[in-house]
Amino acid sequence: MAKLNKEYIALLSENNNPSTNFWKLKKRIRQDVKSPGVAIDIRRSDFFVEILSLMNAGVINREDLADFSKEVTNWIDQILEWND
Repeated sequence: MAKLNKEYIALLSENNNPSTNFWKLKKRIRQDVKSPGVAIDIRRSDFFVEILSLMNAGVINREDLADFSKEVTNWIDQILEWND
């Protein structure tokens, strides 16, 4: 989120008409809200798919899963090996 905030500030600071910057920001936020790194609704049945989605989007990495159970991390490792 900190990265997005910096990008939003840069967008608002562009040397354009302030209303143009506002509408560009609004459009960007609408797009970003759909990103799994911003907001995500996870159901238990979709847990593994969502974890992989977050990893593929670059939101999390393997090290971020250190506090997860061995079962989860082993499953993720197997999937990642299959994708290599």
